[in-house]
Amino acid sequence: RNSAEHYPLYAEREFTYNNIKQGNRNALLYTDSTVDGLKTGHTEEAGYCLTASSKRNGMRLISVIMNANSKQARADQTRVLFNWGYANFEEATPAQAGAALTNAKVLYGVAPEVAVGVAKPWTLVVPKGQAAAVKTEITLNPGLEAPIAKGAVIGKLVAVANGKTLGEAPVVALADVERAGFFLRIKQRIAGWFSK
Repeated sequence: RNSAEHYPLYAEREFTYNNIKQGNRNALLYTDSTVDGLKTGHTEEAGYCLTASSKRNGMRLISVIMNANSKQARADQTRVLFNWGYANFEEATPAQAGAALTNAKVLYGVAPEVAVGVAKPWTLVVPKGQAAAVKTEITLNPGLEAPIAKGAVIGKLVAVANGKTLGEAPVVALADVERAGFFLRIKQRIAGWFSK
């Protein structure tokens, strides 16, 4: 995820270095167009190993096979694992990047609140048929005071399904909130006393 720009390198079927042509030892690159990497290996202790990556219909899965008894076995076991994963799991997107999820109250700002959302797309992998069951809960940091910069982390978003926490992501301010001038802050403070 953090090094997606490297996937074209992992997917190379062959390359030439120093006038020596070297083929990729990941056999799945030649038989499955959804496979785009990652690493093969073999040692006496670990046997034949394959860490592979596949992307189908926008969903990426990573498989790790260790201690297979042959090159073919590691490829076959990886293929079975990918097929099982794609048949039994799907993606859920609890929040879209930049979409306002709620508003947070801001003390001493030129605006009394700021829109809150996630800065990056947030996707989870869940059992098939469970994406609709994913709900979110937002927890905001208490006592937010201006100034607040756009993109500042001001809380967290937790994804829950069937009573289980699936993951969490930071929520950020979707806009800047400048600090109010002296007289507006005094007015807000007085109004706060009367609203208690």
